[in-house]
Amino acid sequence: MPCPHCRHATTTVRKGYFSRKNLKNRRFQRFLCQTCRRYFSETTGTLAYRQKRPELHKAVFILLNSCVSQRRTALIAGTTPVTVARKLVRLARFARLHHENWLSKMQPVSTAVFGDMETFEHDQNMRGSSPSPSPW
Repeated sequence: MPCPHCRHATTTVRKGYFSRKNLKNRRFQRFLCQTCRRYFSETTGTLAYRQKRPELHKAVFILLNSCVSQRRTALIAGTTPVTVARKLVRLARFARLHHENWLSKMQPVSTAVFGDMETFEHDQNMRGSSPSPSPW
């Protein structure tokens, strides 16, 4: 696994495990970078980094994208509205970071081509329009 600090992939060594209080049966691998002598884990750089309740991310994301209020999301997920608000901010930052990263990899577009499709709006109450004759 490459070091997130110095980006060296060949100098990382596995250096133990850690677990979270709420996820007793889940162990997370720790690593030591021998180049910069810094520790990091498999959650470094992910949405679950330094989170007490990473299992809520998916539920909060789905509920808030389904037009459920933050208060109702907290009730459904079994947490507080403050936690939902913090998860929302974290999800937004993470999405923005990944979107900017994705955009930086894209090639700039030199020409844009739009089709010749025309749209028409019709309103029943338009002045000067006569109703179309019935085919029957």
